[in-house]
Amino acid sequence: MRETKFRVWDVKAKKMRYPNEHDGMIWLTANKCIVALPGGELRISDEGDAYLWEPEILGYEFKKMDSTGLKDKNGKEVYNGDIIESKSSFIRLSTGKPTGRVCIETYQIIYLEDEARYATKAINAQYPKDYINKFAINQKQMSEYHEIISSIYENPELLKGDKNGM
Repeated sequence: MRETKFRVWDVKAKKMRYPNEHDGMIWLTANKCIVALPGGELRISDEGDAYLWEPEILGYEFKKMDSTGLKDKNGKEVYNGDIIESKSSFIRLSTGKPTGRVCIETYQIIYLEDEARYATKAINAQYPKDYINKFAINQKQMSEYHEIISSIYENPELLKGDKNGM
């Protein structure tokens, strides 16, 4: 069975929180979150507890980001909601040599609930914006071509896809 991994975006603190991180108020473990309440009471969530992921609970707001189980070309864990970048060199068909032009594409990692799998959604790519590619996310491609550049919470402006790398 695959280990469940996640991280959370702390909306109020504007900070990503990772398992085993501790700052005096919130602790994350591999599949639980512990929140210290005023007066010393601890609230411990089991995976899937609704109160932890609902904004109004305890005055905190977390956005849960599950791990895909994949790693990018730098060996960094890839999570749902990450923004990845892919750089490709153009090759001249007649010679098979690089032209010197580079294509830079960006995608968002998304989870397709109805299909129980991860996919990429085009932000700035050869595909139309918001095109969902269900077959582009696997460990071979991720480790060879893709690099995490941010997340949808850390840099939401990247979702606009203003630049065109082609």
